[in-house]
Formats: sequence, C-alpha cells, structure tokens
Amino acid sequence: MSLWTPKQTSHWSRPSVEILRTIFGNSAPDPTSILVTCWSTDRHAYGAYSYAGVGVTPADFNGLAGPVNNRLFFAGEHTIFNYHGTVHGAYLSGLEAAMAIGRVAGVLDSV
Repeated sequence: MSLWTPKQTSHWSRPSVEILRTIFGNSAPDPTSILVTCWSTDRHAYGAYSYAGVGVTPADFNGLAGPVNNRLFFAGEHTIFNYHGTVHGAYLSGLEAAMAIGRVAGVLDSV
C-alpha cells in the first residue's frame, strides 16, 4: 500500500470529490491523502479478498456494511457474509448501499 498526496492521485480523487460536493455542497473538503492498494501489482496480495478467520460470525461481516452517521456508506464483498470473497457479494452489497443512500436521501421508500 502507498500513501500518496492528492496531487499524485487527483485523477482518482477528482470524480469522488465532485460527487461528494454534489451531495454535500462545497463544504466537502479536498482529501489530505489517499491510500492506494494496487492489489493487482502487490506481490503479497495479488487481488486479495476477505477471509473469515476462526471465530468470525456473520454479524462481523454484516456489521461492516453499516453506515456512519447516515453519511458514509460501505460496500464490498467484505460486508456481506453469505457471499464474502465473491464478485457477486461485492455487487449485492453495492446494491444494498445504494438503496440505503436512497432511503436516507428520501428518494426511496423503506424497502
């Protein structure tokens, strides 16, 4: 993993910041740094995914999907126990996060 400055990663961060400013207005600050994993070239990971260790429960995975103050939402295969470690899990969790955002924004009824 590498910690890069915003100038080094503006091609990654710019679209995200624009979206955040559309949602939250111009008060959304620029990032101070960005952590880039580059899993596909990391000789220790090569595309790593979550692993359920001894004693891990479904609640441990599913708890990672919970929003923070209804402002920050998470998605990824690591947030859905029944499909962890799969592209399908990543996709489903993305749908769940999008629906949660829609409910908080008032554009979706509770589903």
